[in-house]
Amino acid sequence: MIRDGLRCTLAACRALFLFPFYYCLLTLFALWPWSLGSPFVLVRPLGVLKVAPKASALRILLLRLELRLESLMQDGTKRSRPPSPRRLFRWLALPSLRTIPQCATLSRRESRRTGHQGLFKTWKLFFDSLVDSLRFGNGLVTRAWFDPERRHDAAFHIPNYYHILCSCLLLNRKSNPRAFWQRGEHGRQGMASAEEGHHDKLELFRACKKHGWPTPAVHRSFDSGEITEHEPILDRPLISKPATLAEGRGHFERWWPAPTTSASDRRYRSEDGRILSLRAILEQVARTSSETPYLLQELLTNHEDIRAISGADTLCTLRLPTCCFPDGRVEILPLSFFRMPTKRDLVFDNMARGGVAYRVDLETGRLDAGGKYGSYDEVTVQPTTSRYAPGFQVPYWKETMELCRTAHAVGFPSYPSVGWDIAITPTGPFLIEMNIRWATEHNIPNESFLGKTAYVDCILAHLQKYWPNNCALNIEPLN
Repeated sequence: MIRDGLRCTLAACRALFLFPFYYCLLTLFALWPWSLGSPFVLVRPLGVLKVAPKASALRILLLRLELRLESLMQDGTKRSRPPSPRRLFRWLALPSLRTIPQCATLSRRESRRTGHQGLFKTWKLFFDSLVDSLRFGNGLVTRAWFDPERRHDAAFHIPNYYHILCSCLLLNRKSNPRAFWQRGEHGRQGMASAEEGHHDKLELFRACKKHGWPTPAVHRSFDSGEITEHEPILDRPLISKPATLAEGRGHFERWWPAPTTSASDRRYRSEDGRILSLRAILEQVARTSSETPYLLQELLTNHEDIRAISGADTLCTLRLPTCCFPDGRVEILPLSFFRMPTKRDLVFDNMARGGVAYRVDLETGRLDAGGKYGSYDEVTVQPTTSRYAPGFQVPYWKETMELCRTAHAVGFPSYPSVGWDIAITPTGPFLIEMNIRWATEHNIPNESFLGKTAYVDCILAHLQKYWPNNCALNIEPLN
């Protein structure tokens, strides 16, 4: 008891003294006039650069860009002005208010999971994670702080928020950069407005049709009740889904051909057994599109091996992120995973809507252990079929990787990174969606840190190319 109390006291002292120290040091770094030289010597006490120099440089650089974004985006060639006192105060205060309750919740959960539910051990874990969340995550909490097997690589963590920030910056380098901080009807809608025109599923369909890449046919698009025809509707299953929403949001509905007495009066059966004519389906989706655009697409089927292990007709998708360097070179990031539904009647395989995701080995294309949204338990058995998932070979693996490399290099070379959603059908891989704001943090065991991938070199190359005066790193050799 005395030893645990002493450890808890030391952890509390470490948090109380180092927490404000890290904030002040990072703020000083963000406001540093880089015309005086490289300020990286200031962050040596953080102990981050010695472990992961490039990943740490990118993370702190994005922090600096966030604080100086308004003046930077107005004219990237001028010397940036310091942020306003109000903005600086918000940056200092909000992470503390957000980090403390998150660390407290995860500390209690981790104590229950490991069986170490002692009060002192829980408080020690809380104080240690509080400091680490600032030291390695700039106040953004991640599960890695509580995983002993991954904590030694925590310096390679790049918060998902900064990945999204970077994507929005680079996507708008040729359009209207000031839109990033413009306010919309619901407050600051910078990230949403910055992505406008880059999250439409119809954009991928046009590119695939132009280059001959396999993708499900888009028969109709709907926007505010207006219907646009793209491909003729054949006697095949259909699916209606939002054209711009992500994470399974919106209304999805599948339709299968039903017996009919006339070829002109084509009918379809829905999930709940309703039988409607094609005209009625089009009118129904048109009414739904009053709030957000919708698509009516061909419904694909899983490869027989995938259907056997998933136990569901729901289309299972593979997430394969790629990054494209300014010179056109494309690399696949080791953050891929394969999603399956956890129930037979689920329309989605998204983790946010109840799906399970298994990590995929890039070298072999075989599944590893997986995880679920909001849970930190390792998943090895597919919930629907009770089959052991690790070791399962994803069909057409080499063809899938080549398709993603080609699509990024040829179709979207200006995008620094894309998270591809691919369906593996009996005839091969099909491109389903391209995601600019693909998530970099999941509850998948042994998932690689973004800072340990080629993503860092790619983003640094893009930032230094388009904003050289504001993104000059001049990283000094570390002894």
